[in-house]
Amino acid sequence: MKAKIKAMLDDDRGVSPVIGVILMVAITVILAAVIGTFVLGLGDSLQQAPQTSVSVSDASADFGTEADTYTKADAFVISHSQGDALRMGDVRIVVRNEDGSNAKSVDGISNDLVLNSSGSPSADDEFSVGDTLTLEANNDTLTADSTYTVQVIHTPSETTVTSTEVTLR
Repeated sequence: MKAKIKAMLDDDRGVSPVIGVILMVAITVILAAVIGTFVLGLGDSLQQAPQTSVSVSDASADFGTEADTYTKADAFVISHSQGDALRMGDVRIVVRNEDGSNAKSVDGISNDLVLNSSGSPSADDEFSVGDTLTLEANNDTLTADSTYTVQVIHTPSETTVTSTEVTLR
C-alpha cells in the first residue's frame, strides 16, 4: 500500500492532452471574438450618454398677451441647468398627449411644432448651461389646460435626457 502512495506522489506527468486542447480552443475563440469586434468597428458604435440636466416648463403665460406676428400661445420652455452641452443636431424633442398618443417629434423642423420661431438653432449650435429653447405650437396643435409629456432625447445614444409632464395654462 505504501508503495502505491509513493508511486502516485512521484508521478510527474502533466495535464491530459484532451484538457490542453480544450483550453487552447477556448483561448483561440475568445481572442478571435475580441479581435473581430475591433476590426469590424462594433466597439466604436457605442456612444456615451451626456451627463446633463434639462428641465421643461409651461411658457404660454409668458407669451399669451404679447402682440406679435406669430401667435406664441401654448408653448414649452426647455432650460439647460447643468452638465454637458448638447449639440442641437443630436437632440430630438417629442411631445405626447396625456394618453401617450399623437406624438409630435421635433428635431429642427416640424409642421406642427416650431423650435424658437424667432431664430431656429442650426444643427451645429450647442445647447449649454444657461441656454433656453422655446417650443411653440402651429395650427392649434396644443391646447390649454391639457397635460403633455415632453421628452428631450440625445439621438446618438438614444438616451432620454429628460421626460417631464407639463400642463399648459
